[in-house]
Amino acid sequence: MDGDNETDAILNREEYFNLSMDPANARYALNVVNAASSLVRLARLSGATNTSVPTLPASPNNRTVNGSDGTKVPTDSEWGTDVGAPALLGSPGKKTGLYALDKIVPFVFNLLCIPAAAELDATASADMDAVYKAAFTYVEDKRAFLIMDVAPDTAFDKMDTYLTTHGFSSNNASIYYPRVKVPDALQGNTAREMAASGTVAGVYARIDAQRGVWKAPAGTEAALRNATVAMKMTDPENGSLNPIGVNALRNFPIYSDLVWGARTINGADQRASEWKYVPVKRTALHIEESLYQGLKWVVFEPNDEPLWSQIRLNVGAFMNSLFRQGAFQGKTSREAYFVKCDSESTTQNDIDRGIVNIGRCARRGGQFEDDSSIPLRSPGGCGHAVCADMGCASAPDAVATTAGGCQDQTKRQGSATLASQIG
Repeated sequence: MDGDNETDAILNREEYFNLSMDPANARYALNVVNAASSLVRLARLSGATNTSVPTLPASPNNRTVNGSDGTKVPTDSEWGTDVGAPALLGSPGKKTGLYALDKIVPFVFNLLCIPAAAELDATASADMDAVYKAAFTYVEDKRAFLIMDVAPDTAFDKMDTYLTTHGFSSNNASIYYPRVKVPDALQGNTAREMAASGTVAGVYARIDAQRGVWKAPAGTEAALRNATVAMKMTDPENGSLNPIGVNALRNFPIYSDLVWGARTINGADQRASEWKYVPVKRTALHIEESLYQGLKWVVFEPNDEPLWSQIRLNVGAFMNSLFRQGAFQGKTSREAYFVKCDSESTTQNDIDRGIVNIGRCARRGGQFEDDSSIPLRSPGGCGHAVCADMGCASAPDAVATTAGGCQDQTKRQGSATLASQIG
C-alpha cells in the first residue's frame, strides 16, 4: 500500500521449517512445499523442471504403541484376528473395541471419534455403516456426542446425498467436510490427508474450556491447529452443505483454516429438528449428565416436601451457575429457566412407586423449550427399571426422575424429552 503511514497487509502466510535441498531427503523443499502450499510452486532452476504436486509415499499404516509412534504394521497375533467392522465394534460382554470405554473409571466421557471407521468405506461401506450406527446407539445411551468422518476420496458432489445414502441419523452426532491434511511425523512431516474428527475434537475441547459447551464450536475462534483443509470451498459450496446437516471446514484469508458449521447430522432444514445445532444438544447433554451425577444422594431419602425443597435448591443453584455463565437466554434467572419439584409434579402414585419428578426448563429462542426427563433409578440391589414394580424393599424411598417439568402448555411448545435409562 502507498502512503507514509501505511504498511503492506499480509492476507495469508505459509511457513515451512527444516527443509532440505537434497532430493533424497524426506524434507526436500520441492516435495514438501509443492505438496502443501496453496500460494506457490517451487521449481528446479537446472535440469528437468517439475512443478506438479508430487505423489506422497503410501501410508505406512503404523499404529501407536504405548503412546508412541509405531514402527511397524501390527500382525494379527498382536492385534487379534478381527478385521474391518468387528475389530472396531468389539464385544459388549468382553468390553473390547468400542465397548472398551465401559472400563474407564469414572465412567464419564462426552466426545467420541472413530477415524478408522471412515477408512472402511474403501473396502466395504456396509462395515462403515455398521460401526457408525452402533456408535450412534452407544453415545445416545452414554449421553455423549460423536464426531464423524467422511470416507477418503469423497467428492463434493456426493455430499448432498451422503447422509441419506448411508442411512445416518442421530441427534448426538455431527460430520465435517472435507478431510484435513496433517504433517506425517513418520514421513518427514510431509502433509498427508486424513480424517478430520481428531482435529475437530480438539476445537470442541478448546471452545468448551474457553467459552462453555453452549458456545458453537465454529467461527473465527474455531481455528484448526496443525492441520489444513484438503479442499478449499467457495461460499456457495459451503452454503449447500449446511442446509443438509454437513458442516464445512473452510480456509479464509487472514483467519486461515476454520470450522465453519455447527449442525448435528439431523440438522438438515427439512427435518426441522429441535436438536439442529451442536451446542444446543451438547448443552442439554451436559445438564442431563450433571443432574444424573449430582442427584444420586436422593435415592433412599424420604419422598416428601423436605426432599423436594432440597432438590429445588440444588438443581436451582446449578442452573443459576449456568445462567451466570451465559448458557441461557433472558435478562434474569426467572426469565431464563425454572425448576419444579413439588406435589404437583410428584403425585401420590409416584410416591408409592418410589419416584420423585423434577422438572426443569431452560429458555431458548424466546420460549421455555427444554422439558427434560432424566430418570435415576434406585439401585436397591435389583437393577430393575422401577423397584416398586418388582416389589423391592426400596420402593418407598425416593428415586430421582425429572419429567413433566413444564406444566404451562405454552412453555412446552417444541419441547423435547431427554431420557436415560439407568439400570
